[in-house]
Amino acid sequence: MMGQASRFLVKLVAKAAKGNKLAYPFTYLTKMQETLGLKNQARTVDDFLNADILDKALQARACHLIAGTMRDYQASSASKKVKDNELFYQAKNIMTKAHLLYLQFHLFRTECQKKNFADRRTSEVMELAGKVWALEQLLEDGAAVYDSGFLAPGTYRAMQSALERCISDIRP
Repeated sequence: MMGQASRFLVKLVAKAAKGNKLAYPFTYLTKMQETLGLKNQARTVDDFLNADILDKALQARACHLIAGTMRDYQASSASKKVKDNELFYQAKNIMTKAHLLYLQFHLFRTECQKKNFADRRTSEVMELAGKVWALEQLLEDGAAVYDSGFLAPGTYRAMQSALERCISDIRP
C-alpha cells in the first residue's frame, strides 16, 4: 500500500514540476519551493499554538523530504528498478509518510472548520486535539522541519510548552 502511495506521490510531484494543476488536497505540491523558502516561522509558544503555523510546519516537513528525495533520485544513474527497490526505497517511504501525515492534519482541520457543531466547545476541543496531534508529530520527528529552516533553531522547548498548554486546556 505504501509503495502504491509513493508511486502516486512521485507522479503528482512530476505533474506539479511541469506546471500542471493538481486537485485538492494535493495543491500544496505546486507551491513546494514557496513553502521551502519560509524560514524561522515559529519562535515562541504562541507561534506553536497557531494551527496555521502547525499546518505549514507539517507541509514544510513533507516538502523538504519530497524535494530532497526526488533530487537525489533524479541525480542517480542507477536503473529505475534499482532506485525504486534498493537505493531509494526507504527514503520514498519516509517522504510518503510525511506527505500522508500532512494531508491527514490538513483534511482534519478543513473538515472541522466546515462542520457546524451544536456545542461551540466541541469545535474548540477538536482544534485543540488537532494541535496536540500536530505538535506530537513535530516533536517526535521534526528533524526535517528544522533542516528545512522553517522552524527557528532552539525552539524545541517552546514546542514542548505549547503541547503542555494544549493538553492542560483540553482537560475538563
